[in-house]
Amino acid sequence: LNALTFYIQPKHVVALLEDTREMNIPLKYVYYFKTRNGKGNVKPITWTDILTNCLRANPDRIIITEIRTPEAAYEFLDTLNSGHKGSMTTIHASNTFFALQKLEMKIKEYKNVDDRTLRTLISNTIDVLVYIDLVEDEDGNIVGREIEEIVEVEGINPDNTYKLNYLFKKEVKK
Repeated sequence: LNALTFYIQPKHVVALLEDTREMNIPLKYVYYFKTRNGKGNVKPITWTDILTNCLRANPDRIIITEIRTPEAAYEFLDTLNSGHKGSMTTIHASNTFFALQKLEMKIKEYKNVDDRTLRTLISNTIDVLVYIDLVEDEDGNIVGREIEEIVEVEGINPDNTYKLNYLFKKEVKK
């Protein structure tokens, strides 16, 4: 996400939403929002709270650093359906297809949504998925990251599966 923020137009307003402070965006117009747990008389600040409040800032783009919770998954998807193109997030998965599956799973933990409706919502909201893997040397040291897959989400098929267009898929060395 950090690297992609260099491609955001300088006059765009960005809302950055985090549960753990991780990013500094090199842009002039950035609103930082952070969740917090409640303690004593201090009320929690939830994903729902910060997504609702970030919309008041009228951002051009919304970035959630990582979808970790069912609430974040649902609220992010719901918010993006309000027309914030070019928004971004990350989710940990072992490939692009499993990222879609994990997103579905998290949303279902938060709201009871049938598969067809959920997949239609996801496919109408998410345009592109990029899967990046860690690169290790022969000793097991992490030496970098490498793009493994880039997939365009084109909709859903009649059998209720995602219609995916693999724009790039790294060849497996034999």
